Amino acid sequence: MLQLKGTVISPGISLGKAFILKEDNKASERTKYTIEDFYSARNVVKNFISTLMSSLEIQAAVRDILDVQLSILDDPELEGQIKKLLDNGVELINAIHTAFDYYVNALANTSEYLRERAIDIKGVEDLLIRALRNNLVISIPMSNEDIILIAKELDPIRTIMIITMQNIKGVILEQGGVTSHTAILLRSRGIPAIFNVRGIFDTVKNNDYIILDAYRNVIYVNPDNKIISKYSNIINVINNINEEILKEIVREGLDINYPIRIMANVNNIADLELALHYNANGIGLLRTEFLFFNRSYPPSEDEQFNVYKQYFLRFEPKTIIIRLLDIGGEKIPPYLRIPNERNPQLGLRGVRLLLRNARDILISQIRAIVRAAHEVKNSIVILIPMVSFVNEVLEVKKILNDVIGDNGSLITRIKLGAMIETPSAVLQSDILAEHVDLLSIGTNDLTQYILAVDRESNTVNDMYSQFSPAVLRAIDIVVKNAKKVKKDIEIDVCGELASEPLAVPLLIGLGVDAISVEPPNLPIIYYVLKRLNINEARELSYKALNLSNSDEVIELVKSFFINKNIKVPQVVGEFV
Repeated sequence: MLQLKGTVISPGISLGKAFILKEDNKASERTKYTIEDFYSARNVVKNFISTLMSSLEIQAAVRDILDVQLSILDDPELEGQIKKLLDNGVELINAIHTAFDYYVNALANTSEYLRERAIDIKGVEDLLIRALRNNLVISIPMSNEDIILIAKELDPIRTIMIITMQNIKGVILEQGGVTSHTAILLRSRGIPAIFNVRGIFDTVKNNDYIILDAYRNVIYVNPDNKIISKYSNIINVINNINEEILKEIVREGLDINYPIRIMANVNNIADLELALHYNANGIGLLRTEFLFFNRSYPPSEDEQFNVYKQYFLRFEPKTIIIRLLDIGGEKIPPYLRIPNERNPQLGLRGVRLLLRNARDILISQIRAIVRAAHEVKNSIVILIPMVSFVNEVLEVKKILNDVIGDNGSLITRIKLGAMIETPSAVLQSDILAEHVDLLSIGTNDLTQYILAVDRESNTVNDMYSQFSPAVLRAIDIVVKNAKKVKKDIEIDVCGELASEPLAVPLLIGLGVDAISVEPPNLPIIYYVLKRLNINEARELSYKALNLSNSDEVIELVKSFFINKNIKVPQVVGEFV
């Protein structure tokens, strides 16, 4: 029996037979193609993507990915380059390779994030060539047997095809990033996945029996019957727990015994509807980036107003925390002229980009939010992203006050918040608290800046952990500093840590007022919270602050859950 490890992308456990998806390098019998063949293949691919979009019940995020694929196919510069190469005597398939490689190479040499977008582009290239060879659809055995799919890497289109297949229970990739569209799609469907498994093709062959444990980051190859039986029981227990949690939600709602709010992170309408379904206490992070990308010009104030009003009304009269446009690093819409930087993660990002390079967009967005707030009964908090300096908050606050003017009702209902994602914001949290109504701790970026670890890097992302005592100490500093100068200030956590069941007692013990959770995780977070005692949570968090590494913290919390008989998937193996 072999055991392999990688990078956990989508948590869960799955069992099944290995199916290795190999690269199809089979050449077509035809060797001479014309530009008309390219047009024909492009139309086939566009129709194929359009059919996927219309035939599947897909989330808005998936639809956005497919829209990007279609926009690549319609790129006139790409078409022009292919025609030019054909006119110079280059064979069509080689011309397609060359034209796409030009774009891919430009991205691959920049950063991990953009390298993962390059994979999206290569996926479109692969579809075009498959269409030319009349081999568009992936051939995967359709049987009653569960399958663990193994591949070098997956582009979004093939991932979408795979997640619709009922017998695909897990995915293992030799390479891939945590922020890739493939990772996002697998997480959205709850398909367990581990990426960056080195040597997978040297150790696994088709029909080997696989146990993929994406809670403990272990892959068993041809395990013995004892281990298979144990994991079969674990899956049954997890299914029973999930069923119990959902019944409890329906029966009792999200009310708990002490004053903490369970809110939802919302990216799109699908997230909004799921948050409503689970009766979340509000929106703890309404991301607005979806309005600004995949277009050649920024949204107008009126367009933003109509969208924000729609979201606000759906959650009326609950609190909505809406984040101002959070772009920078490698995520820049095409209509913004931002110079290339050697280290974009430490360059123009968040509020500093808005104030320096997109002030008109910032003012337009604030005006749209204020207009929408005027027509609803929600309490609205405008959240400033990636704050590093106090003067950034003061500048945004002045713009907001100028927009609100003398409207007394809005002055009381529109509040201001600051994201705590940088060490400087942590250390100045007491001063920031004097100027805002809320501090929202974004643990994703905060962790990488506190630990000096790029979470998108395949070389060091094993060192990235939001359970690090250093990260927990940063949260502790923010809560104590801010509450010292303003007792009624609200402290929220909206990063991935808030959606992690094992982190809930730590965050509660550290004294945060609200946690904002990815909507699919709302039931299990509620389940954990109902079983916690505030004093026990405080004692646990104090112990965690004094440990030396994240592994020790996780083991401490797991022992706490076992002793309290709190059965969550991360520890359910201990009960079997």
